[in-house]
Amino acid sequence: QSGHADNPYVFLLKYEDLHEDPVPTLHDLYAWLVPGKRISDHKLQAVVDSASFDAMRQSELHDGMPVFDANYPDAHTQRGFRLVREGKLDGWRHCTNDSALFDAKLPNFASAMHSLGYYDADHHHHL
Repeated sequence: QSGHADNPYVFLLKYEDLHEDPVPTLHDLYAWLVPGKRISDHKLQAVVDSASFDAMRQSELHDGMPVFDANYPDAHTQRGFRLVREGKLDGWRHCTNDSALFDAKLPNFASAMHSLGYYDADHHHHL
C-alpha cells in the first residue's frame, strides 16, 4: 500500500494504488509533499483525468514523448515501440518472467519486489 515508509524522506507510491483509488492516494502524496496544505478533490480528479491511459496515449500519438523521443529517435518508427503500452496493472509482468535478468541489471531486484509484495518468497509473481 502506498504511504510513508520507515524513512520519513521516502513515500512509497504504487501504481496499483493510483489505479484503484487515485484521489485518496494523491491526497496522501500531496500531504507528504506539501505538509499543512490541502488540495481539493476536484483538482486531484483533474490530475487523474489528464493522466488517464486514454489521455496519455492520445498525447503520445499527437505530441510524442519529447524526452524519450530525443534519446531514442527511431524507437517508434523502426521498432514500433510505445511508451504508453497497455494501461494494465500487471503489464510489467509480460516483459519477462526471468527475475534473474532484472537482478543482473538491477541488483537486488527480486528482493525489492518481494518486500513490496510483487513476488512471493520464491520470486514468483504475487499480485
